[in-house]
Amino acid sequence: MYPDHVVEQRREQLSGVEPITDEAEANTVLTDYTGVLVVNSVCGCASQTLYPAYDQATIDVPARSVFAGVDDEATSAAREFIDAPPSSPAVAVFKDGSCAEYISRADIMSEDVAAVTMMIDDAVNAIRDDS
Repeated sequence: MYPDHVVEQRREQLSGVEPITDEAEANTVLTDYTGVLVVNSVCGCASQTLYPAYDQATIDVPARSVFAGVDDEATSAAREFIDAPPSSPAVAVFKDGSCAEYISRADIMSEDVAAVTMMIDDAVNAIRDDS
């Protein structure tokens, strides 16, 4: 759907994030997952707000991603673990296979980079503090 060079550029903008590219992998990884899942997107709010916020956040837990509009089966499977309407870009923070915190596209679009960074940090801290 999107040119390969655009997809690769967007994947590379999420440093330290390992992509999930198919349904089986999504189900295997997320079943007992504790960490961050980024629902990646080619939209402007991803590149203008989410990527810089993610880079500034303190992510000291595993980080994976699915790519909406690119890896459709992986994205659909991942969304089954998230009790929220489909949204991209988005950040879901998992604890033991359950989505504990969710930052939707609406949240990302309505805030600046600093605020989204704080949302991500707060979500990661919540699962860490819950241990």
